[in-house]
Amino acid sequence: MLLDISDVHVSFPASRGTDREVKVLDGVSLHVGQGEFVAVLGPSGSGKTTLFRLAGGLLRPVRGSIRLNGADITGKPGHIGYMPQQPALLPWRTVLENSLLAAEIAGSERQTAERQAREWLQRAGLAGYEHAYPDELSGGMQQRVSFVRALLGPQLLLGLDEPFGALDAMTRLEMQLWLGDLWQESGRSVLLVTHSIEEALLLADRIYVLSAKPTRVIAEMEVPWERPRREELLADPAFARLKLQLYQAMRNQAGGG
Repeated sequence: MLLDISDVHVSFPASRGTDREVKVLDGVSLHVGQGEFVAVLGPSGSGKTTLFRLAGGLLRPVRGSIRLNGADITGKPGHIGYMPQQPALLPWRTVLENSLLAAEIAGSERQTAERQAREWLQRAGLAGYEHAYPDELSGGMQQRVSFVRALLGPQLLLGLDEPFGALDAMTRLEMQLWLGDLWQESGRSVLLVTHSIEEALLLADRIYVLSAKPTRVIAEMEVPWERPRREELLADPAFARLKLQLYQAMRNQAGGG
């Protein structure tokens, strides 16, 4: 097991100047295996991003632990790679320079990192754009650079925080299929946070479903389809059945969790 989040509880102050607290996570446990793609699915406000802050060491739980490769990383930052909702590219750096940022921060050897960056940019369909700046790229292209940047970091686990939420429907589907293919090539472990049932089914090996606050894991589902997955899967009756099953689980919890 690569990542093990075990029985984590998180509460935040209800408002400034009071002792009352709001419970956000109520004993959440999940894990990610080596080379596995896991999705965390839940309604808005269910604490999905809080889970990322825990895994990334930016937040300590009231109770529970986070372990990576057996080591306790609770409250210790820098152990997972991260791809945010927005690409967050530095406008004064080229595509190549942006893609090298995580490797630079980690102290990787420049020549090796640059060679790897050029290889991954080519696989990402960005050959010829190495010296372009972010404002010259489409939204989908910017997200590809963001993913390559995360891949070039040394961390064993990549966290993806609703990475395609700002894209239009067609571009989003193209990016989801692209990500699935590139992930297979990379062999990295991925934890994806999303509120899109379709995205979770297209990309993940396993899906955790969260309740509304106070958040608990209410379901865990193995995704049955082999890879690579293509858009034709969207028309499969089995896909529609699983999508409905997950939707009903989320709907039943949204008002009463």
